[in-house]
Amino acid sequence: MGAVVAIGKYAFTQSYNYRSYSSYNDTVSYGKNTQLTLINIPKTVKSIGHRAFSYCTALKTVNFVGDGLESIAQDAFRETSSLKVPSFPQTLKIIRNFAFY
Repeated sequence: MGAVVAIGKYAFTQSYNYRSYSSYNDTVSYGKNTQLTLINIPKTVKSIGHRAFSYCTALKTVNFVGDGLESIAQDAFRETSSLKVPSFPQTLKIIRNFAFY
C-alpha cells in the first residue's frame, strides 16, 4: 500500500441528497460533521481537495506534519468556524478562493 498523496474532494464532508444534473450544475445538501476535532496531515499529502473538510464544525486543529503540502482547493475548509489558524508548511504554493470561508 502506498502513501496518501491527496485528500479528495468531500472526503470528510457528510453529504446527502446528491443529484447531478450536469458537470456544471450539481446539487448537494451538506450535513455537519460534528465528530472530527483534529486532523494530522502527513508530509506525503500534496493537495487537499474541494470541500474536503467543509462543514466539519467541531474541527479545531489541523497539523501539517512536515513540509509537503502544495495546494488547498476552493472551499476546502468552508464553514469550519471552530478551526484555529494552522501553521502552513513552507511548500504550500496555492490556496484557492474561499478555502477557509
